[in-house]
Amino acid sequence: MKVANVFNNNILCGYLTENDDGYVFEYIDEYLKNINSKPVSLTLPLRKEKYYSSVLFPFFDG
Repeated sequence: MKVANVFNNNILCGYLTENDDGYVFEYIDEYLKNINSKPVSLTLPLRKEKYYSSVLFPFFDG
């Protein structure tokens, strides 16, 4: 399993994980609690639930 830290404007905002099933992106709680936080992408709006995909999310692939 591989894990990458994801930053938005030099602030840690979440983790991108690659596993046998594909990819998982999740925002960290501290980032979600900040009222000034912005999503990393329009396709990955701020939310507590994790995002799952069998292929790398297009935002991270580009």
